[in-house]
Amino acid sequence: MMMGATATANVDAALAARLPRANAPAAARELDLLELLATAYLILPLLVFLLGWLRWPYALTLSLGLLPALYRVWQARRRRTGWLSRRELLAATGVTLVWVSLSGLMPGFFLNLDWLTRMSVLRDLVAGAWPVAYSLPDGELMLRCPLGYYMVPALVGKLSSLHGARIALWLWTAVGTALFLFLMLGANAARKPGAWRPALLIAVFFSGMDILGWLIASPLPLEWGTHIEWWAVMNGSKIQYSAHTTQLFWVPNHGLPGWLLALVAWRHRQHGLSVPAAALLLLGTAFWAPLVALGVAPLLFWCVWRGLGWQQLARHSLRLPVLALLPAGLLVVRYLTMGVAQADTSGAAPAPVHAILLFCMLEWGLLAWAVLWRGERSPLLLLAVLELLLLPFLHFGPANDLVMRASIPALAILMMATIEAWQTALPPLRRAAIAALLALGSATPLLEFQRAFLSGPRYVHEQANFIDVSGSGVWHYLSPVTRPDIKAMFKPAQAAPGAARQP
Repeated sequence: MMMGATATANVDAALAARLPRANAPAAARELDLLELLATAYLILPLLVFLLGWLRWPYALTLSLGLLPALYRVWQARRRRTGWLSRRELLAATGVTLVWVSLSGLMPGFFLNLDWLTRMSVLRDLVAGAWPVAYSLPDGELMLRCPLGYYMVPALVGKLSSLHGARIALWLWTAVGTALFLFLMLGANAARKPGAWRPALLIAVFFSGMDILGWLIASPLPLEWGTHIEWWAVMNGSKIQYSAHTTQLFWVPNHGLPGWLLALVAWRHRQHGLSVPAAALLLLGTAFWAPLVALGVAPLLFWCVWRGLGWQQLARHSLRLPVLALLPAGLLVVRYLTMGVAQADTSGAAPAPVHAILLFCMLEWGLLAWAVLWRGERSPLLLLAVLELLLLPFLHFGPANDLVMRASIPALAILMMATIEAWQTALPPLRRAAIAALLALGSATPLLEFQRAFLSGPRYVHEQANFIDVSGSGVWHYLSPVTRPDIKAMFKPAQAAPGAARQP
């Protein structure tokens, strides 16, 4: 009888974890102060964009449309939440400063070659009038790309100088990274003293086992500072699930919003998330990194449904704070998709199934198995695992960007489950398995850290604009203004000064 009762209780608990908790305390679905700071970090660049790029009637209208949701999440915020200890704050801040500096944003360290393009975008946002455009023999092209990462540093640069914008970019990246680490450390209210040490190590060195994939698949030797993320290249198809350090060193514009939203979702996996909070977070992320937003949308949707159920979810979605966000959201979609339909976005065909299975096993599958085995099995984690399983079968973008970017939130969820598993009383064999998998994965960030001490150009020169650096064929950065609504709402675009055309 006792065994039967125990089994029934376990089944009931498992079912309860998968059902909506419409009776959960409403306050538990709201954001706390740290989560509000993360929301503000994601939304502020959109506000700068609206006020700087749009004609004033549209800028004022769409900016005011953000206020009902912002007021709602601020008014309903959770006031009694656990905060980090002084030691945790100092440790996370110290890790942030070192981690971000080694990315190359701090002078004296190597800045990966992708930054030549990225820094030219920042330069044009500082040197040129908004909206930024480029005069070419075939016509004018507008800078049309996700600008969330750049807008605040660019505004600082307009008020100071290009050098000031570059310093602001380092600081802006550090703020986002610190918020990520703070959210990560504070996710477990029942954490033990000293739990921050392994948590910070896991966050910085979290990666798939690219080293094994490289040794299996790559004909090239493993040398100092080798970038080994691209080991899964088969028949022209590319698949990459980027390590956290790789994301920070190469694509913080994608990594930071993905991390922040994943951490908010993880912290609300039990009681759910309010609709206005989820809508604000998703809107901000879409402006920063639309492919990341595609990956995080199912995770956020599950969190909202978890707290409300279908009926309440529909009712809350039709209230003013959410509806008022729709004009800004529609503008973001219209702006970021302008010209995409005419571009060649197909790329190569998906990789063979056997290659995808090997990729999944090395990048996340073995670690997920070790974490899930008699451990954390929340539906949010299972949904993240499902995303990681399905994404390699898709293909979009010149470097299969969809797989790289949409996987970022799911990988962060797996990282949080790994940290939580490590902080529990694990059987020795399971702890050893997790430690071994993490140790093998750490080879990737260690090689990225080695790259910080390479030599190479940080920027082309301060007179070079985006066209001078990258050319005009980069469809995911540039587009002709073909949509009447964009022409009507945006200020007249002006050509950014370049090497041959100085202000």
